[in-house]
Amino acid sequence: MARIGSTARSTVAWVAGSLAVVLVALYVLLDVQDAVPGVLTDEPAPADAAPYPAVALPGARPAAAPVDLLDPAAPAATPDAVGSAVESLVADPARPGDVAVRVVDSATGEVLAERDPTSALQTASSAKILTGAAALSVLGPQTRFPTTVVSAGDGLLVLVGGGDVLLGEGEGDPSATRGHAGIADLADQVAAELESSGTTEVRLAVDDSQFTGEPYADDVTGWDRSFTMPATTVAVNTGAVDGAYTADPAMGATEALAAALEERGVTATVEGRATAPDGASAIATTESAPVEQIVRTMLVDSDNAIADVLARMVALASGLPGDATSGGTAVVDAVGALGIDTAGTVMIDGAGLSITDSTTVTVLTELVDLALDPSATTLAGLVPALPTSGLDGTLSERLVGENAGRVQAKTGTLARSVSLTGTVLTADERLLTFSVVMHSFDEGGAWAARESMDTFVSELAACGCA
Repeated sequence: MARIGSTARSTVAWVAGSLAVVLVALYVLLDVQDAVPGVLTDEPAPADAAPYPAVALPGARPAAAPVDLLDPAAPAATPDAVGSAVESLVADPARPGDVAVRVVDSATGEVLAERDPTSALQTASSAKILTGAAALSVLGPQTRFPTTVVSAGDGLLVLVGGGDVLLGEGEGDPSATRGHAGIADLADQVAAELESSGTTEVRLAVDDSQFTGEPYADDVTGWDRSFTMPATTVAVNTGAVDGAYTADPAMGATEALAAALEERGVTATVEGRATAPDGASAIATTESAPVEQIVRTMLVDSDNAIADVLARMVALASGLPGDATSGGTAVVDAVGALGIDTAGTVMIDGAGLSITDSTTVTVLTELVDLALDPSATTLAGLVPALPTSGLDGTLSERLVGENAGRVQAKTGTLARSVSLTGTVLTADERLLTFSVVMHSFDEGGAWAARESMDTFVSELAACGCA
């Protein structure tokens, strides 16, 4: 075979290279004309992207109105039909532990079915319904908690807590519950007052002495303390930072105020705690959202910290000390004063986090029914504040699909007890009040208990059970 000489090889290489250059040039031309994929173009540069349209989220829930019991002529559920649903719940092989349940016709008050209605049980966060009712009835729906800064003399300013533990770190948002008032609001007022007197340096302390005793209920110990704030009368967003409660929320609020004053040209040295002198003049004041809105936030979010603070504020308003046990006592007393027989009910905090907290399904359903009564105007905000199935709070991912929007209820979960208390609208458009507590199961059984409970409530919702 003849071999190709060096000249021939050079010619071939030159032709191939020239062809490659031509092909590249052709592709570049087509790319510029957007005829083939590529980064080049002869089109004008695109305009800057428009911002994604903002979504206007709803602000604070509107003032509550009495709950409409719907058409009283809607077909009423029968005891036999509801009793059958209760029997299915009791017989459910997937249900762990034992069960107590009570179902009532909300319009007539007729008890349609019940099981173990008078045993005082750990109801977990369903106990917050008692705290919410107590706060509304004793404190009043429109009451607001003040936070003040007072001058104690000799260059000392004292941040005085009055029960608002939902302060925002910046400016307050009048449409919000969390952050309704803000640290920046206090700092603006303080800085303006100091400027008028030519003061540029102050010492700063906090007074949260309205609450006494230990910051936690007696048997809320160990890991359980991570689920609530050490109780105090002033805090920025319940002292939560990156999803965890700080050890001293009141001091955190004080340090936030000092930092805000520094930004306004005032040197503030934090000195710890002090008691505000009687008659000390206030140089700054903010107010929380109304109690009615705070109760809603507590119930929808199942916020233990808010619940504990509300219970202690009820105690103070009732003439009792501001400690955990007095808070629980005051809540039970307030519910009793509403005409509910609280026999067997015990609370030593406001959240239901304590394993000592206990009540009956009868107390819970009677309290919900009372709140539904149009004449009970003080409690009008209680039931509308409960989480709604498939929509918000702790029911946002439960009882979804066809059940979405048909259940308003307070959830509750402890290691060996779960509960659900509220209202359910049947397929016949009849409103039922219910409370169900599953208890005394082995640790790890809470998920199965909730599944069984939701199946039962779904059966009530689907009930064409006239």
